[in-house]
Amino acid sequence: MSLIEISNLSIIYKLGLQNIHAVQSLNLNIKKNELVAVVGESGCGKSTLALSIIGLLTTPPAQITNGKIIYKETNLLNLDNNQFLNFRGTEIAMIFQQPMTSLNPSYKIGEQIGEAIDIKEQRSDSSILSNKYETNQPDFKYSKNKFLFGNLLSLSNLKRVSNRKSFSELYKKEIVEILKLVRIPDPSEIVNRYPHELSGGMMQRVMIAMALSQKPSLLIADEPTTSLDVTTQAQILRLMKDLMNEIGTSILLITHDLSIAAEIADRINVMYGGQLIEESTIYDLFSKPLHPYTQSLLNCIPSGFKGEKIMKGIPGSVPLLHKIKNECQFAGRCSKVMPKCSESKPDYLSISKNHKVGCFLYE
Repeated sequence: MSLIEISNLSIIYKLGLQNIHAVQSLNLNIKKNELVAVVGESGCGKSTLALSIIGLLTTPPAQITNGKIIYKETNLLNLDNNQFLNFRGTEIAMIFQQPMTSLNPSYKIGEQIGEAIDIKEQRSDSSILSNKYETNQPDFKYSKNKFLFGNLLSLSNLKRVSNRKSFSELYKKEIVEILKLVRIPDPSEIVNRYPHELSGGMMQRVMIAMALSQKPSLLIADEPTTSLDVTTQAQILRLMKDLMNEIGTSILLITHDLSIAAEIADRINVMYGGQLIEESTIYDLFSKPLHPYTQSLLNCIPSGFKGEKIMKGIPGSVPLLHKIKNECQFAGRCSKVMPKCSESKPDYLSISKNHKVGCFLYE
């Protein structure tokens, strides 16, 4: 049974008079307790996909023009901001790329995790639309020489900010347990530290802890190992896989690195030019890649053996997405291109039970 099912999703960015087609007719599903990876180079639409699921696309310039995102029988695209708060951060949580920019440098770790737990408690104990806390997202409005952050500066939210320091004491036991869950040593001491006092790997663990404090059914991890060294990267990946089994959550992993996806994912979806071009299990994708783009990506991974051949780059450049062409997105860079590749788009075919590809080579 699918936890979330995305069908025919199309997203554009309005830049002046041009429309950038960031995601084009995308179909994706994630089952319960499954780790699915979306892999592709920068600019292919991975992060746009992730933000659309959690309802954080900026409008404008982003606009969803078509499709459905069905989460537990609810179409998330039909929800307004207040209704989405029943899902964002609780049912569906997200880990962003840079933990340093995601944590507030002015507050201690315990205060920030405690606030996340408090929000969860408030949503569990009362209606989302209660008057205790404002529920509308910040509305950025320019007024003279300052930004007014909509409801963020309301009396209730100012009260929340003033009470933030008490959260670390109110939920101290829960905070310590969550930090233990993400394998942070001496959590009782860490709660009193500021973000800048922690390493990159420790901050990323704190971000994972904040997300898991909500006990989400779906965790979206957008490049969670960016800027981390190889050893710490491996630790974070193992931690995510272990926590998925311990808590029973599903994970959508966004990454540009096939080797990272191969280490922990159950299934891999390869994305190019705003489209999914291949989907498979780990074993099938690495043992028998079908799409020429996937094959080229795998050829770019160093084997680590002495005397290996020089890696071959992918010729050409990524396609411009300001207009949709009725052709294969990879046609201009493909070594196996055929005349019909520039005349129409290939269908997304099921080659086997666990392997799909969009390429004329398999029609």
